[in-house]
Amino acid sequence: MPFIDRATIITLYKSLVLPHLEYCNLVWMSCSKYNRIRIEAIQNRCIRLIFNINRYDQVSITEYREKLEWKTLEERRNDFMLTVISKCLKGNAPDYLSANFNFISSRYNTRAESAKKLLVPYRKTSNGQKSFSFIAPKAWNERIV
Repeated sequence: MPFIDRATIITLYKSLVLPHLEYCNLVWMSCSKYNRIRIEAIQNRCIRLIFNINRYDQVSITEYREKLEWKTLEERRNDFMLTVISKCLKGNAPDYLSANFNFISSRYNTRAESAKKLLVPYRKTSNGQKSFSFIAPKAWNERIV
């Protein structure tokens, strides 16, 4: 698209496409890997449009994403999830979200207490392991280490 400059295409993407990809992004964390890849493909197609790369050209989208200084949608979802957890722990979130997070407590002084790790609830089913109440504390604990 030689008649539209790159800055305009980026602005259009950020204002018209990206909000749709990030709407309810915490819900997308529990969807299948196939669907997450399809959503990521939309962003990759926009990157190809910005740099005027043909769909069939064998190029690495990662280097073009780095030129734009963009994160993948998966990274953006993880950052948003950690932000929500932080707000919950500080008391700046609704009670129905904050109730999902409890610190590990023990009678003994352990490393888990000093690191302020969250209790990861036991989930038996694979759907339960895809839930926000399971994924979020696990991601928080991995981020602390």
